[in-house]
Amino acid sequence: MVKDIINEEEAQFLKTLSRGRRILDRKIQSLGESTTIPEGMLFTGASSLHLHINGEQEIIGNAIVSRKLTAHISFTNPLPINLQGGVFTVEGAGLTEAREIKTHGKIESGQTVTVKFSFKPTRAGLRKLLVDFDSDRLRDVKGEASVIVRTRMRHVNAVPEI
Repeated sequence: MVKDIINEEEAQFLKTLSRGRRILDRKIQSLGESTTIPEGMLFTGASSLHLHINGEQEIIGNAIVSRKLTAHISFTNPLPINLQGGVFTVEGAGLTEAREIKTHGKIESGQTVTVKFSFKPTRAGLRKLLVDFDSDRLRDVKGEASVIVRTRMRHVNAVPEI
């Protein structure tokens, strides 16, 4: 049942990303042959943000309360211009408090940047790791990953004391 809910949420999220990508593509096409984007133009909601927990798509069973997890977060610049000042903001209830991770230097058109982010879940259950990417010319690029966090198993003595 939980896996069905996750799959349903991911399908809806992909639809939203596809819709945002079509809007961005139309805006870029409206610029014609020019590779110069007017100075005041700021793009929002692009869909080139990907999250991987421990480098895997499947994360169920890997997340345990108080055990370190590593998220690999990547962003590909979809614009025909370079971006500066890239910042990932990462947060998730029961996973981690909001933290910022800055990228270094410029992000060229088509270039992918990847950052690693380690955290220790604090609460068990179905959790969402949320990521927002912002730069000088592109804002509000959103991504998410569903994480099922399990409680730590405690070793119980099988032989009762007398």
